[in-house]
Amino acid sequence: MRELLCSALDDAGYVTVPAGTATDAAKLFRLNDPDGALIDIDLGAGPNGLMLASRLRRDVPHLPLVFLTVRTDPRAADGPGIPDNAHFLIKSALKDVDELLSTVDDAMRGAKATVRRHDKSSLNSLADLTRAQIEVLRLIAEGLTNEQIAASRGTTLRAAELLVSKTLKRVGIASQTGNRRVLAARALS
Repeated sequence: MRELLCSALDDAGYVTVPAGTATDAAKLFRLNDPDGALIDIDLGAGPNGLMLASRLRRDVPHLPLVFLTVRTDPRAADGPGIPDNAHFLIKSALKDVDELLSTVDDAMRGAKATVRRHDKSSLNSLADLTRAQIEVLRLIAEGLTNEQIAASRGTTLRAAELLVSKTLKRVGIASQTGNRRVLAARALS
């Protein structure tokens, strides 16, 4: 995927410097001083794309950023969240490469009025969840029990049970049959 994206961007007149991990990207960033960054959230072992973007924006506050990811909601990943004025595209929602190129063009020009955020649209089935509900889904997906969720959040077991129950109901899992925790974990993917 990385090679295909770089090829499409190169064909459109951009000069790309691909990196497979956040660590490699940070090193290459310092060496090449790029004009923008196209980042996935899931980058394997080590820091994820949200952490990388935060670091890059700390060094270059107005750096154009475009996230391209399979995740429908960035809140489901560890990290600081999507920086201001960054674009967020869901891979499966792209119609074609022209939509990506248009988004990269807008980001490079600083077109704030046209910031594309698939995670803020109807494409994100989790958009109506609170941050706490997203965190609970993430903790369930990690395999934590209600007791462990309570400890992680610094709440009582009863409070954790209520939050889990409300979250499962909100995503339509409360009334389904089968392993509700497995279904909840799938809701994040």
